[in-house]
Amino acid sequence: MNEFLHLCMGCMNPTDESSVICPNCNYNSLSVQPSPYLPKESILLGKYMVGKLLYSTSDSAVYIGYDIIEKKTVKICEFLPQKPIIREIDEKEVTVRANCEKLYFECMGSFESIRKSLRDIKGSVAIDKITDFFFVNNTAYCIVEYHSSIPLSQYLQTRGSLLPWSKVVSAFKPIMSVLERLHKAGIVHGSISPETIHVGEDGKLKIEIFPIPQANGRLPEICEQPVSGYAPIERYKNDCSLSFSTDVYSVMALIYTVATGFVPPPSTSRLTTDTLSLPPTFTESLNENTVDAFYQAMAVFPDNRLSSMQELSDILLQKKPSVSENENAAEENITGTQDEEENKPKKAPLSFEEKEELKKKRAAKRHSIFTAVKGIATGIIVATMLFFTAYTTFLYQYIQLDTLNDILASFSFLPMNANNKSESVHETVPPQALTSQIVTTEPVQSVVVADFTRLNYEDIKQSTVFNENYYLVYEFEFSDEHPKNTIIRQSHVHGAVVEKGTTITLVVSKGKESVVLDDVIGLDYDDAHAILTADGFVVKKVILKNNGAQPVNEVFTMSHVAGLEFEKGTEITLSVWGQLPVSEESTSLAETTTSAE
Repeated sequence: MNEFLHLCMGCMNPTDESSVICPNCNYNSLSVQPSPYLPKESILLGKYMVGKLLYSTSDSAVYIGYDIIEKKTVKICEFLPQKPIIREIDEKEVTVRANCEKLYFECMGSFESIRKSLRDIKGSVAIDKITDFFFVNNTAYCIVEYHSSIPLSQYLQTRGSLLPWSKVVSAFKPIMSVLERLHKAGIVHGSISPETIHVGEDGKLKIEIFPIPQANGRLPEICEQPVSGYAPIERYKNDCSLSFSTDVYSVMALIYTVATGFVPPPSTSRLTTDTLSLPPTFTESLNENTVDAFYQAMAVFPDNRLSSMQELSDILLQKKPSVSENENAAEENITGTQDEEENKPKKAPLSFEEKEELKKKRAAKRHSIFTAVKGIATGIIVATMLFFTAYTTFLYQYIQLDTLNDILASFSFLPMNANNKSESVHETVPPQALTSQIVTTEPVQSVVVADFTRLNYEDIKQSTVFNENYYLVYEFEFSDEHPKNTIIRQSHVHGAVVEKGTTITLVVSKGKESVVLDDVIGLDYDDAHAILTADGFVVKKVILKNNGAQPVNEVFTMSHVAGLEFEKGTEITLSVWGQLPVSEESTSLAETTTSAE
């Protein structure tokens, strides 16, 4: 039984163990997770407990989960493309279908690559923070901070009024920023829609679903269906590569819906006649550039579209003045200059004497500026020389300037370098002494020791969380009871609180010890039995009928091939020649002898 059964598997809030229906979320505790999803209460890495399925896509499944060590609710995203795999109810291990291995592991690599890029994006409200990534159950998992949210489609259905344009742009700014950073990493989302964008409890928009590239119309085995109205034309063509303008189209289509309340016409219906239009009441409050941006961002063909999220963001956020505004400003400046020139009173031309006097004043001004600059430069040079002399003579004993010391170290004639004596801390104090003198001001962080005995050696090695929290040391032993790569025991008890970075020794099972099987064919059975049992094998004897031509008790065949390695405890069957048969002649003589007697 699991010690966390008192948590509701629907919301991870504490609940009465005897309650079938959760009072917090109305989740039925008797419900069964359907195949191929993970069973409820499954434990991953001895740290994460799996709850109910929140939603699934063509390449993944997302569950509510619970971090047992940190004691907090999380989301568990599992790589789970359903067509290439098999997993029965209550099973955790994923089985890849025959001939799907290459596709499966290629897609898993894409899943990992996208999550690593998302993990590098810090401080954005448009994505939930990824805290862990690991491989187990023949698939990959990503742990994400849990924040309650609903799809944008659901939010729009319940909202009675439209958002003002300024709020629409402000709401989508973080979305555009995240996509711009993903584009710089070479990643195209490809499936922006009211289902992949969610609204959090704080009212902010975020990208909830990140499909792998193979799901965007390229492979029928894992394809995510385009969402009509938000998918550009290239999403409907398997042979057409997606580009950054794919996301530009989808984001602008989503902005169109949020701002106007209408779904844009499908891109497939606009090939011959473009029916995209903006409501006149909506365009009244927009400038010309913004209106044009809708048509440029949602152009049917990619070559006619805005090519980057940066371009779209600059226009919507009005970071750059429009061309018409520049032209108007230029016209206003020109007009203003002409008017001012016409209205200014005209001055009489200067006489020769006035011109000469003006030249003298300008020359005197230039001379005074030059003299002042020259004086300042001379003062700086003199001060630098005085400090240099004082420092190399005696100040070096009281002031340590490491960079300057390194520069002057090669000048042996300086007093500070006499007798090759350097006051450098790096030369006079051994590293061990420096380390011992460091005073740590940072607070000591504590972590809870995980139950490693429930985990696999390979999974532990690949866990980011474990390798950040502990310094793990591995020892290996043969074991008849513990399967290979499982943990036999750990140096610190499960549940203990230790300092972060504490050394924890894990004893890893090497499985049963293997021994090379000796060739005992032709030996007497008793000798063969002694040899094999000494090596740890279990010997079974099968007696063959002897026709009189074979040596009694000699080994004729072995059930396993000699020269290969087998685990200790393996049963080896030896076929042995039996006793010589008693002939009919000897039998009658015996009877005769007996009778005579």
